[in-house]
Amino acid sequence: MFYTKLHIEPFKQKIQYTDKIFFIGSCFSDEIAKYFKTYKFIVLSNPFGTMYNPVSIYQNISRIINKQYVDENDFFLDEDIYKSFDFHSSLAGLKLNELIEQINQLIETSNLFLKDVDWFFITFGTSYIYEHKKTNKIVANCHKQPSYEFNNRILSFDEIYNYFDKTISLINNFNTKTKIVITISPVRYLKYGAFENQVSKSLLFTALHKIRNKITDLYYFPSYEIFMDELRDYRYYASDLIHPSDVGIEYVWNRLIDRAFDENTRNIYNEIKNIINSCKHRPMFFESKTYAAFKSSLLAKIQLLEKQYSFLNFKDEKKLLI
Repeated sequence: MFYTKLHIEPFKQKIQYTDKIFFIGSCFSDEIAKYFKTYKFIVLSNPFGTMYNPVSIYQNISRIINKQYVDENDFFLDEDIYKSFDFHSSLAGLKLNELIEQINQLIETSNLFLKDVDWFFITFGTSYIYEHKKTNKIVANCHKQPSYEFNNRILSFDEIYNYFDKTISLINNFNTKTKIVITISPVRYLKYGAFENQVSKSLLFTALHKIRNKITDLYYFPSYEIFMDELRDYRYYASDLIHPSDVGIEYVWNRLIDRAFDENTRNIYNEIKNIINSCKHRPMFFESKTYAAFKSSLLAKIQLLEKQYSFLNFKDEKKLLI
């Protein structure tokens, strides 16, 4: 074995197919959420878009839980497009009233989801933040506004720890049954410099170490360590050599399900995975009897699974087969 195999503690409680799972944080969080969605789990991921620092993550969780609705004061006009420093650029628009309605509806549906969510995944990316000079507010997204409008600095250890503590308390007070899983994004923010990136990640790890000593029922999954120790090879990175490649993300996904799924969840997952892979099959002759029999057999497997597990939804797959 020519790599370092990490010991990862199994989850004390396992993820079930009937569980609701919420993701918030960096783009790595979205990538893992995609796997859960693909394999038919009940998932809500980053309703306001990706975010990276502990302050913005806390602010957006607070917005959802406390139903802090937006109004016209939360937006600015960039040429003819309305944007908010609190949200991703995907939540921008030409018509302010429609944009406000869209985001407030997201707050409402996200609040309902979090009321009985079973798993709450948070992926922190960086300790660096941007403060908008005019409003003195830490932003989630600069929207490519001029750099002179912002102060860029690194959060202190105390600031990070306090936001970790506030975030966890906020979630636990709102939903006592949810299990919180924290990860640190393996994406390196080299625009600050290699040394500065290490300092940023180190502050997150140090604050997380302290908070885990205080709150012992937190779950931690070592995404960062997997990439640094098990996947020390650029084949696991995308073309920019910074973000994980599809192969790297799939590897982390497999390490996660090995630790977080029980036998029953794994069996359902494997059946679903086989069906999804089979649906990708493209024959040379679509009108052949062989392909008709293949589709009929696959449809029967789907119907059997749906009968066994009423919470599963194969409508996309059935469209390909009917």
